[in-house]
Amino acid sequence: MTPEQTVVVVPSAATTSNFGSTLAAMIVVVAVTLAAAYFFNKHRKAKEQQRIQEEQRMSFEQLQSIIYEEIQDVCELALVREKFTSTVSVDVDKKIPFLNVHMPGTSRKFLMDYSGTIVCGFDWNDVKVMRDSTFGNKVKVFLPSSKILDIYADVSSFNVHLQDAGLLASKITIEEQNAWVAEDVAKQGRRAVREDGLLLRADDNARKFLLSKLNSRGLPGNFDLDIVTLNAGNNVRQLTAPE
Repeated sequence: MTPEQTVVVVPSAATTSNFGSTLAAMIVVVAVTLAAAYFFNKHRKAKEQQRIQEEQRMSFEQLQSIIYEEIQDVCELALVREKFTSTVSVDVDKKIPFLNVHMPGTSRKFLMDYSGTIVCGFDWNDVKVMRDSTFGNKVKVFLPSSKILDIYADVSSFNVHLQDAGLLASKITIEEQNAWVAEDVAKQGRRAVREDGLLLRADDNARKFLLSKLNSRGLPGNFDLDIVTLNAGNNVRQLTAPE
């Protein structure tokens, strides 16, 4: 064969048929591979979502446990101890029947200053931690409303300025003095709640201390935590966030 001559090879029918079969097989393999990858990825995502949900469920249980664990310390920290001073003043006498006129010698007078303490807080046994069924990451902590846990007069602070009974009057006894002081202590407690907002201050302290302790432990994490207080009528009172 001379260099000027060119040989042209024409593929046979068998060669063309083999190429088509190979291409079809490759297409089938690719399709099967893609389908397998799709279903594998779908299954993996479903498992991952299930894992996340399980982790969130465990995290809620952990959060709930930690809140109950911290709440006892919060009860002590959130106590509001209010000091007060007061004066017990008593001036009574007997009247002449039907005339409403003072009967000489029957007056009884008592005047004393003293200091006392009011302690406010809440019962940690009534705290409830609940997960919102609508929003899985919403957690509500319900704190009971604060109340006066203790209120007392400091006996060492008693300073009697006047204790006098007329000739026709019975002497003032220790029991009477204690009764008058106890009555005044109760009045001071009502005044502190009504005028000074003592219980509202204790509620706010409880929320602030609980948030502070949870934040110091890196909580609530992926949860949206909401702390509210139930008032005496079991109505939810939303407390403002601490500055």
